[in-house]
Amino acid sequence: CLSRGLGDVYKRQVYDKPGKVILSMLRNRQRYCEEFVRLYNEIQKYKKKGELSGVRKKSHEMGVNKVACDLTSKGIDVKVGGKKVGSDIIVYAGNSEIRLKVQGMVLPNNPARVSDLDFDYFVIVVVTDLTSAEYFIIERKEVERLIKEGHIKYKKGSEKSGWIHRKIYEPYKRDLDDFVNELREVE
Repeated sequence: CLSRGLGDVYKRQVYDKPGKVILSMLRNRQRYCEEFVRLYNEIQKYKKKGELSGVRKKSHEMGVNKVACDLTSKGIDVKVGGKKVGSDIIVYAGNSEIRLKVQGMVLPNNPARVSDLDFDYFVIVVVTDLTSAEYFIIERKEVERLIKEGHIKYKKGSEKSGWIHRKIYEPYKRDLDDFVNELREVE
């Protein structure tokens, strides 16, 4: 995501957007990409020491920034959320706001944790190195179906969470370009 030039990325995707929107997207892209690299490098230090137990929150932040970095690099307008937004990332597609919940993974075969079903897409991102990642993207209705059929053990109540094992989320592997094209169709 960091090696792309302005010309390749924004040439066709945002030509019709106002200059201030494009400038904002460029600033956000730089911020998300830089934060992803910082967190990736920090997590690598923990991995070398064998101290992965304390990196769950950093892994989640890294995943969110990786998704935001990659989407903005493809000309998609996003906002990384917080408690105000509700989801991890809001994608602006036309007049629609698409809510993404992100699960960042440190190790490729770890299960993903899904909690509160307040999202449109659940995105599991397995970062393999600084330049590549695998994306597993599941629509909310599909997550609900998996819970109903018992493939995801989801506990309602105070915890409201469940685990999705690799064998369950593996079939939802997607090329990010396909997902981006789907988002553009909404516009």
